[in-house]
Amino acid sequence: MTEAVTDLAAFYTAMAPWFTNGTSFTVGDRVIVTGPPPNVVLGVTPIVVAGTDTGAPTAAQVAALLTYRGSFTGARYRGRKYIGPLEATAVDGVGQISGTLQTNLLAAYDALVAALAANPHPTELGIYSGNTDTWSKAVSRTVSARPATLSSRS
Repeated sequence: MTEAVTDLAAFYTAMAPWFTNGTSFTVGDRVIVTGPPPNVVLGVTPIVVAGTDTGAPTAAQVAALLTYRGSFTGARYRGRKYIGPLEATAVDGVGQISGTLQTNLLAAYDALVAALAANPHPTELGIYSGNTDTWSKAVSRTVSARPATLSSRS
């Protein structure tokens, strides 16, 4: 499981130039393996990844949206990852996610998928639906040109 945490940290490190200095992510703070009862909490060493951009930030709610789809159709077979808050050049002059960020995010995602598959205990990314109790391997991915909005759910 340590390898998977390292792979996720590499994903966020690849994205660090799009996050402002002072933004940080803790990867592997708590890793839970679910499956046949009981669920297991694994002890892993967390890795902190810090943003490296020194420019101005966008509004804290602005995010890039990475969508990955499973092999089934329907909303329950779509995973979404909001990447933000972002630095100002992540959004172009017409309010869209920059093409460079879209390309970098897809490359970081593809590298994450390849790294997870190459681990001693290979891992696949997928979508789990609690409503139907099904899991579907992620088979495609896109980054929306339209910015997404991060919102808090309590």
